[in-house]
Order: sequence, then C-alpha cells, then structure tokens
Amino acid sequence: MTAWTFAVLAASALSLLALFAYIRRSAKAGDCVLVAHGLILLVGLLLALLGVAALKLLHV
Repeated sequence: MTAWTFAVLAASALSLLALFAYIRRSAKAGDCVLVAHGLILLVGLLLALLGVAALKLLHV
C-alpha cells in the first residue's frame, strides 16, 4: 500500500472516531436531532466505504 492509501485511511479513522464522539456527546445531552444527524453521517460514511471497497475490488 502506498503512503497515499495510509493517509486516506488515517483521515477516515480520525473522522470516524470524531463522529462516534459527536454521537455519544449528543446522546448524553439528550439532543435527538444531533444524534439523528450523526447517525445519518455515519451511514453515509459506511456507504462511501463500501463503494470505495467495491470499486477497488472491481478494478483489481
């Protein structure tokens, strides 16, 4: 794997951790709207991950 791949994976991991922290903080505060937005972002991130993985597998 190239340095570019590691950089993208590291940025994705940090984004995912930040999103989990955001959802937990919002849930503790009882703000249902922020939790819903966080979950929508999480689903979008997971779908993007699946799309990139599918493209990577189909390209190889």
